[in-house]
Amino acid sequence: MSVVKGFQIRERLKAQFRGEFFNIWNRTQFANPGTTQGNAQFGVNSGISNSANPVCQVQLALKTVF
Repeated sequence: MSVVKGFQIRERLKAQFRGEFFNIWNRTQFANPGTTQGNAQFGVNSGISNSANPVCQVQLALKTVF
């Protein structure tokens, strides 16, 4: 999910503030299962046995356009 707001500073100068949210609902996202055939971990979901992908992440940016 992204939130973007643009600002007119001068006639030829603009600013843009952007906030990007990854996994905003904070739901667990497990890693993919092992895919190496012949390996003891083939088909085993390492996300369940080890750890899940990171939780909610936020990225903020400020951009100027001239």
